[in-house]
Amino acid sequence: MKRGAGQGFTLLELLVAITLLATVLGIVAATFHVAVTAWRRGEALVDRIHQGDYVIEHLVGALRSAVFFESAAHRYGFWLEEGGLEGARFSWVTASGALMPPNRPGLAGVQRLRVAAAGGARDEGGLACEAWPHLTDEDAIEIETWTLAPDVEELGCRVYDFEREAWADTWENTNSLPRLIELTVYLAPIESGAERIRLQRVIEIPVALAAERGVAARGDEPRRRSRGRTNQSPSPAPQDPGPQERSAPE
Repeated sequence: MKRGAGQGFTLLELLVAITLLATVLGIVAATFHVAVTAWRRGEALVDRIHQGDYVIEHLVGALRSAVFFESAAHRYGFWLEEGGLEGARFSWVTASGALMPPNRPGLAGVQRLRVAAAGGARDEGGLACEAWPHLTDEDAIEIETWTLAPDVEELGCRVYDFEREAWADTWENTNSLPRLIELTVYLAPIESGAERIRLQRVIEIPVALAAERGVAARGDEPRRRSRGRTNQSPSPAPQDPGPQERSAPE
């Protein structure tokens, strides 16, 4: 139908145009909302993972800086008070300040450090850390306590048993250090009802391997010396020739 120069749109045409425009705007708004929500969720996930990496890297640094002396092994051993994939609580002697809070001169130097998920020891979340001088009994002083990474919900710790060739939840050799430790950090989910974020790392303790090699070397040393003595035959003692007779001159 042709319109004249002075005629406009009918009411039906306007309603159809408005409906189409509203539909297009609704689709654009929904797409924008989904994109913004996904971007915010991804940003929160990245921040949460960075926080977990921060915790694990500092734990790795403190564990790899473990201090051990056989002359006082009961003071320098690894104490796995509670083990497993969750609810772990353990301590060791370290010279690293990776997990130590700043501006606390009393925590400088070699300290025994204990870590656990704060949910098991406190009301708030995070990684609960405690430290005290390694040559002092735990019950004799007031222990410094602080919390790191509030999004940490659980902490797991297992040690590798080389005899059984399997990961163990217990460590009975409290006067020594394990060679391999498995750490698991659980972070709070970014949304309610979602699964927790799990980060895991296997750590080798250099001083533990060095201590084992030292013990093995000292154990083999007496045998090497005894083998050396049996293989060498004693040389005969020199004999005194005594006074020599001289013939009288003719």
